[in-house]
This record gives sequence, C-alpha cells and structure tokens, in this order.
Amino acid sequence: MEIVLLWLDDFDDFVVTLMVTWERLRYRSLQIGFVAAAALPVMTQSGMSTPLVPLAAAIASTAVCLWGGGLFGARLLNPRYEFSISHPTNA
Repeated sequence: MEIVLLWLDDFDDFVVTLMVTWERLRYRSLQIGFVAAAALPVMTQSGMSTPLVPLAAAIASTAVCLWGGGLFGARLLNPRYEFSISHPTNA
C-alpha cells in the first residue's frame, strides 16, 4: 500500500512540473503568434515574400490555438478561480 502512495506522490509532482513548464511554453507560444501576426501585414504589402504569407498565418493560428488550449487546460485543472468571485469563502 505504501508503494502506491509513493507512486501517487511522484505522479502529482510530475503533473505540477508539467503544468509549470506548460505555462512558460504557453507564454512563448503567444509571443511567437504575435510576431507572426504582426508580420502578416508587412508580408502582404511586399511582393517578394508573398509565398511566406500562408506559413506566417499558419504559425500565428497554431500558436494562438496552443495558447488557448493551454488556457482551457489550466482552467480545467485549477477551477478555484471560478468560485472565488461567485461563492466567496468565509475563511
């Protein structure tokens, strides 16, 4: 029985580490998406880099989808913010 509790503790540490790493990656993903989205108008105005426009659009949309997926996952794993406003605690 004790080994199962140790496995659960290690699994909990793994999940927390994964979420902390994902938060950093989610922020970087949003930065990459912003740079790609900001480059789109510049690319469309220049005639030479027109083949790069679909690539920049795909990078921007993928980065924003990764960021949104991470935000959705964080809300699912940490729902305490949802109840802090509508149901205040008496602590």
